[in-house]
Amino acid sequence: MELKDLIHKRDEKLDAMDALMVPVKDKDGNDTEQRSCPEDKQPEWRTLKGEVDKLNRQIAQRKEEDEVQKQITERSMRNNPAPAVHTREHKFDISKAIRQADKLDGLEKEVSDENASKRGISSNGLLLTYRQVNELFGVEKRAAVSVDSTAYANITPTVLDNTLSIIDYQTILEKLGVTRLTGLRGVHQLHYSDPQTGQNPAESVAFTAAGQSPSKKTLSPSRVGWMDVFTKESLALASPELHQAIIMDAVKTINKKLEAMAMVELGTLTAKTGYVGGTDTDAALARVNLTEFEGALKDPSNAKYVTNRVIYSGMRDVKVDTGSGRFLVEGKAAEGQTHTGMPIFSTGFMTNTKDIILGDFSELFVGDWGVVEILNNPYTYDETGQIKITINQLLDVAVRNPAAFVRASNVDMTA
Repeated sequence: MELKDLIHKRDEKLDAMDALMVPVKDKDGNDTEQRSCPEDKQPEWRTLKGEVDKLNRQIAQRKEEDEVQKQITERSMRNNPAPAVHTREHKFDISKAIRQADKLDGLEKEVSDENASKRGISSNGLLLTYRQVNELFGVEKRAAVSVDSTAYANITPTVLDNTLSIIDYQTILEKLGVTRLTGLRGVHQLHYSDPQTGQNPAESVAFTAAGQSPSKKTLSPSRVGWMDVFTKESLALASPELHQAIIMDAVKTINKKLEAMAMVELGTLTAKTGYVGGTDTDAALARVNLTEFEGALKDPSNAKYVTNRVIYSGMRDVKVDTGSGRFLVEGKAAEGQTHTGMPIFSTGFMTNTKDIILGDFSELFVGDWGVVEILNNPYTYDETGQIKITINQLLDVAVRNPAAFVRASNVDMTA
C-alpha cells in the first residue's frame, strides 16, 4: 500500500475515534473542552486505537524506506546521470510540450491524459482545457503566423520582443450575442417548436390538440484546426513566451473559422421573398425596406443585423431623406446602428454577397467541447528539417429556431 493510502486509512480511523468522544461535564453539568470516550464505547475505541498504532508503525517504516530509496537514487544519479522524472511539482513547460507533442512525458503527459479522460477524447497530441490555455498563455498574447528561423541564426546577442503585432479581422460572434455551450460531451440536441396559442373553449367543449411536437437540431463535435510549419531550430531557440503566443494566435484563428461556420449556417435559412422592390430581382436598399424587413420578424426586441462589408458600407452612403442628413446606417466602419435603431455588424465571412440577416442571435448556438488539441508531426517535412504543428478545437454551430431570423438574399447596393 502506498504511503498516501496508509495515511488516508489512518485518518479514517482517527475520525471514527473522534466520533466516539463526547465532552466531559463539570460539576454543574456543563460541557467542558475536555473530551473522553464513554464506558460503553471503550471496546470499540480501543480496537480503533490498536489499528491506528499499527498504521503509525507502517507509516513510519514506509517513510524510512522511502528516505533510504531516495538516498540510493541520488547516489545512482551521481554515478550515472539520467533525465529527472517529472512530477506535478515541476513547472509545465509549453516549449517542451510543443516540441514533443507526439511523445509527451512527465507533467505535460499527465495534464494531457487527465483532460482526455475527463472529456472522453482520444488524441495523439497534447490536450489542454481553455482554462489551462488562459492560465499558461494569457488571453491577450499574440504571435505571427509563422516563425522565421533566420531571426535566431545570428550569434550576436539579440533581445526578443514576444509581443508581436498582427493587424487582422476580429470575430463578432460575441457582439451578436450568440449562445455558447462549453464543456460538452458527445452529441448535444437542441429543441424548438412553432408558437402555440392557448384555448378557451365553452363549457363541455373539448380541447383540440395543438398538433405540434418539438423539432430538434444537433451539435456534433468536429475538429476545427490551424496548421503551420516551423523549422526545428526555431522551435528549439524561440522563447517559451513566443511559443505561447503562437498557440494563442492559433486559437484566435480558429475563432475566425468558427464565425465562417456560423455565416454558412445562417446562409441556409429560407430567404424572404420580394424583400426589395416587391420582387426577388437584385436591388439596392431603401428606407422602407428596413421597416418592412423588421416587421417580418416575429420578435424584434433582441434583434441585430449582420451583413457583408460591401452592403454595410453601401448602407452608410444611402440617405434616409433629403433634409435630415441621416443615413440608413451610422456608426463605425464595421459596426453601427440603422436609422430604425437596430444594431448592425459587418462580417468578412458571409458566403452569399447579397445577404442581409436580421434576428435574435441567442438562437444561434456554438457547441464547444472545451479542449485545445496540439499535434506535432516531425515526419512529413523531415527532409527539410521542419515540423508541422496542428492545433484543433472541437466545435459545431447550429441555428436552434429558424423563426428567430429573417434573411434577404437579393441586396445589391450597386443596382
